[in-house]
Parts: sequence; structure tokens; C-alpha cells
Amino acid sequence: METKQNKRPTFRQQIYRTLKHWRLVYGSRRAWKSRYRKVKYYNPQLFQKLDNHLEREHKLFWRGFSRNINIDTLRVSSNLSGKTDFLVIPEEVYCSHIEPILNLTDFAKLLEVKNIYNHWFGADAGFPTIYVNKIDHVCYDSILNLLTSHEIDGILSTLNLKDVVIKPSRGSYGGRDVVLSPTKDTITQMLYGDSDVVLQERIYLDPDYSAIAGGKPVSTRIYMYRSLVDNKWYFITSVLRMALGSSLDNETSGGIATYVSEDGVMNGYAVDKYGTKYYQHPETLQTFDKVLPHYDQMIHQAVTLCDRIPFARIVGFDFLYSVKRQWRPLEVNLFGGAIRFAQYHGKPFFGRFTDEVVDYCMKQHRNIL
Repeated sequence: METKQNKRPTFRQQIYRTLKHWRLVYGSRRAWKSRYRKVKYYNPQLFQKLDNHLEREHKLFWRGFSRNINIDTLRVSSNLSGKTDFLVIPEEVYCSHIEPILNLTDFAKLLEVKNIYNHWFGADAGFPTIYVNKIDHVCYDSILNLLTSHEIDGILSTLNLKDVVIKPSRGSYGGRDVVLSPTKDTITQMLYGDSDVVLQERIYLDPDYSAIAGGKPVSTRIYMYRSLVDNKWYFITSVLRMALGSSLDNETSGGIATYVSEDGVMNGYAVDKYGTKYYQHPETLQTFDKVLPHYDQMIHQAVTLCDRIPFARIVGFDFLYSVKRQWRPLEVNLFGGAIRFAQYHGKPFFGRFTDEVVDYCMKQHRNIL
């Protein structure tokens, strides 16, 4: 069944939506201009001009969102991957014209809050077991029953602290303020501090899975899309993220990532956030031509989790392959989608779904304006 358009908003709603939209457009353009300036500093060869006809075709395809399409995304993706496709999404267009339409921001934000994972998705979903939630200076258990200080002390006394993690429940991008194997003093300080936090199980990685980064942090990011045509969930892209040096596994902290296909096969090279290309891990010298185990099981898990997520059509998950050889979901990602994970490897983010996404978002874009 094809998705119906929403009713036209009131005049006041229209003004609010229009101002909010243009603020987002302005912020996106500034952010991506700044980022590509850094990419150009480290890898100027990625900005070589492409065939005139191709660049013109790219601008014509996306011009419904903006009369001034930035060609940098296409040039970087093409020169880096050696593959050219005019359906590659300009990154600022995705951030300001597509993601905010497909994911209803005001409603979906709650589902990124780690405190609710066990309660919302259920104990059978595979997320790390939560021991204590701290939300707005109040502590709860995994299903959001209130906890007293005495009950918290009792929980801590039963835990081996080397097997737990404490981290912010919101905004821990790039691994910020994540503490592995915390001391009791650290836990107490964070539970009674100002930020919302979650104290949870630590998932240990399968040695073969983490070997590519020498036992350092590794995770798999997968993106799913709920079709605007049949409302079913589909795999669209995934990457293996690996630590490098003293970094965590995400690119923003200095890690590298290689594209992984739907059948679990790596793409042959990895990139960092500035587009530097690696054909083997600089520290372990392992190549990016491996097959990740039981990938179909992870995708099936992702579909099951997505069925419990309303108000969103693009959902990212961070998965870990545990020492028990099971895929475990770690986090939900609904905003700030890293579309370069696919596009730096020559693959348009939405692939075969690009036309339906563009058609729908274009109509919504016109309604805003």
C-alpha cells in the first residue's frame, strides 16, 4: 500500500516548519562545507573533476531540493571508490531534506535513549542487560521501576565491575564518556552526577571477530529502511568499524570502516573520516576481504527490532559479535546517519530505493515551502 500524504498544516504550523527547515539547511551546508575542507586538506586528489555530463546529470537529479547542489560528495565518492553513480546523495541534502522527513524527529528521539532499550524492546531483544538507569536525577531498574539508594548498593554488591560499562544514555557519540570496567567510586559519581547514564552489561567480543583490529574495539553498523511502497523493512548498507591506534572503533574518534555487503563480505578496503584509503589494517596488516559470520541472522534480528520502532523509516544499529558467537545489538541510531559508509565505497545510500525516497521527500519538501 502506497504511503498517503499528510493533511496540509495550518498557516502557523507552515511558518514554523519553514523556518525550522531553513535553519536546518543553513546548518547542514555549513557543517558539510567545513568537513569537506578537512577532507580536501588531507586528500586533495579526491576532488578531481568528473565527466561534465555526469556532474550535470547529478545536479539535475537532485536540484529539486536545492538549486545549488554541492558536487563534492559525488567527486569524493567517485574518486575514492573508482565507481561513479549520479544517485549518490549529496550529504547536506540527506541531512536537511531527507532524514528529517523520513524520521519524525520530535517523536523518534526517545528511541535513541539507551535507558529504555530493555523495557521497550524486551529482554529477548539481545541488548546489554541494564542494571541501573539514571534519568533526570532518578534511578530505575531495567524496566523502569524506581530504585532506592539501598537497592542500588545491593545491585552493585552482586556485580563484578570488570564486566560492566557505564555511559551517558544520550549523546555518547564517538564513545564520549564511556567507561569500561569502572570503579565503584566512578559509578557512584556518575549515578549522582548531572547527566543521564546507564549501567549495563559489558559484551566481550569473539576473538576472531576483533582480530582484524588486534583485539581493539570493533563493531558493525547496519542501516535498515522501511519502504514507502510496501512498509516492509529492507537492508540498505552496513560497515565494519575498527579501532586504529588509541582510538575507539568509530570514525569520528579516529577509527576506520570497511563496507560489508548483505551476505557479510567485506569490500576490500577501509577508509577514515577524511577519505584516506587502507587496503589492510595499518597495525594488524589484515586485509579487508573476509566474510563476517552468520550475517543473515544479524539482519533478521535487525528486522525484528525495526518492527518495534515507530515514527522512523531509516534505522541504524550497532551490533557486536560476542564471545558466545551471537550477534548482540548495542545501540539504536536514528539521526546523523553516516551515509558515507556506503557512498565512499561507490554505493548510493538508498540503492534501489532511491527513486521512491526522492519522489516522496520531494513532495514533502514542496509542502514545506
